[in-house]
Amino acid sequence: MVRSILLIITLLFSFTTYADSLEEKAELGDARAQLKLAMEYESGTNRPINIDHAIQWFKQAAMQDNTTAQFNLGQIYKNGYGVAQDSKQAIYWFTRAATQNNPPSQFYLGEIYEYGLSGKVDLYNASLWYQIASHNGHGEAMLGYKRVLKSLAEEQQKPKQDQNAQEATSQGEATQPKLTEPEPSPEPKTIIITQMEKPTALITFGSYLLITIMIVILIFLLLRLKKAMNQNKENSPLHSNFAKSLQNEKLKQLQDTNEKLKIRADAQEVTIKRLNIELDTTKKASFSAPIFTPYQLLGVTTQSNTSDIKKQYRKLAQLHHPDHGTDGVMLTEINKAYSQIKL
Repeated sequence: MVRSILLIITLLFSFTTYADSLEEKAELGDARAQLKLAMEYESGTNRPINIDHAIQWFKQAAMQDNTTAQFNLGQIYKNGYGVAQDSKQAIYWFTRAATQNNPPSQFYLGEIYEYGLSGKVDLYNASLWYQIASHNGHGEAMLGYKRVLKSLAEEQQKPKQDQNAQEATSQGEATQPKLTEPEPSPEPKTIIITQMEKPTALITFGSYLLITIMIVILIFLLLRLKKAMNQNKENSPLHSNFAKSLQNEKLKQLQDTNEKLKIRADAQEVTIKRLNIELDTTKKASFSAPIFTPYQLLGVTTQSNTSDIKKQYRKLAQLHHPDHGTDGVMLTEINKAYSQIKL
């Protein structure tokens, strides 16, 4: 009996110490501690459930660009978990996470715009976010992208059918005296193209801006490392083997980071090229059925030479390889498209 009481007291003391240390780290601005504390308040682990406290700590971590906290806030406001549903807040936090390449947030943005959870249906933004999420390895996003393109094609065919019906009605009433002449209905093509080009231009501008910021940060880090190395050489002319190995490890990490940034920049350029090619193809074909040609899947044109096609294929194969966290569906489609072009 005494042992049980002592064990319970010890456990309570350890939980209290753990909770106090976690709260201290969170109050000092540690984003990971803020996220963990918010998740404990949300799930009731190690402390009572308190949604208000959870939202408060989620926001603290989200303001430090923690994508997990931003995604959880979007989920809370989208589903109305513990608070009133707020589509604007959900879109805001999903967008902040999506711009940092968070595939689930990109997918949920496409779903919100597709089903009109923000107040109105916006198939053009839905198609763009679905496509970006599919490029980042989200399996369901490609299905949503094809579904939205099909809906866009059906909407494009409706004005044509209404125009044919109006022409048939006007021919039937040609023999009767015309009391009033109906005003000509505006063609929807101009509106559709304008609405589709605006988000494409925004994504293009945002991608280039993101690439520029990453390059500037990389250059700043390299200059700072070079300056630190020069100071170490001036202060201590004789370096130990440990210091040299540490510098080599830092250089290797920077090189790996540089390669990853280049791969991400190439992937974003490929995405921009594919968006522009699909936009031009959609304008010419007047929203025909969503069938992708092998050249569109690889992000090249029929005028591209063999070396460019092969180089583009290697980039996409490296980007969508299962080792990078993708489900392998896009890699299979890319291999099929490259085989068809080679034939």
